[in-house]
Amino acid sequence: MTAGPLRHEGVLYRDLDDLVAAVAEPLAAAVRGDQAVGAIVDAPTERALRDRLGDAADAVVFQPPEEAFAEPAQTVVLRRVLEAARLPGTRRATVLGQHQPWMNTADVALWDAAFNVALAAIPMTLLCACPTAVTDASAVVRATHPALRSADGIRPNPGYREPLDVLRDHPPAEPEPLGPSTDETAFGAADLSALRHRMARHGERAGLADRIDDLVLAVSEIATNSIEHGAGSGLLRVWTAAGNVTCDVLDAGPFRPSLLGLVPPPLDGHRGRGLWTARLLCDRVHLWFSGAGTGVRLTVTA
Repeated sequence: MTAGPLRHEGVLYRDLDDLVAAVAEPLAAAVRGDQAVGAIVDAPTERALRDRLGDAADAVVFQPPEEAFAEPAQTVVLRRVLEAARLPGTRRATVLGQHQPWMNTADVALWDAAFNVALAAIPMTLLCACPTAVTDASAVVRATHPALRSADGIRPNPGYREPLDVLRDHPPAEPEPLGPSTDETAFGAADLSALRHRMARHGERAGLADRIDDLVLAVSEIATNSIEHGAGSGLLRVWTAAGNVTCDVLDAGPFRPSLLGLVPPPLDGHRGRGLWTARLLCDRVHLWFSGAGTGVRLTVTA
């Protein structure tokens, strides 16, 4: 018997007192229920919660947001999905996350929309807190949480939207430019074997050692996607440094709002495996769309 599926609740608050009044009791109840309890909050909020929770705060794992969200947004989602999959199915977890001023609205939309799909069957309660003064992020919270919580309790959220609808309005941004590339080549279906050999040489030059196969397979999967599901051809750019290879795989495929590669593909499905595989093999993978088409940036380090 499992502890039940995901409960994803938005917490919109006016000030610190309002936030603590809304979340202290569900956190305390989770501790009393012997759940795994975490709080990703800033220092003033941690102090206020410790004061309100008393001894129960000792059972809460507090983590600074700068640490929990240090990686790129898509990598954060993947890490959380893999961590959640390792939770025992008979024990719930409750996690409070607090919006920070430096967070990007598109990243917030990605996290929350992806979690609704990827964690749907996980026995977990996510409390996502955002100040009402941050209008763009609070609008995303209203769109991505099936329920809203306040000091008065929980209420259904009539403003909830389907994840893909949210991501259509908040597509991932193009990554920062990296300067002149080490290598650049166009490819089509007949070039995949040569492309794999090319990437193996880049991995050797960078000293990736036992990560070379990861690099080769990941790039091959994404290039194959460009051929089979994109424009039928693509462009590979490579940046090589000691212990690091970064690649951009670009094609002229159209904008496709999706969660492919951020959630495990269905066992009987035929789409989504390439990007999911690449995410598991690489240190970082970022998918984006632009007027020129679709891009995927992959990074593998020694």
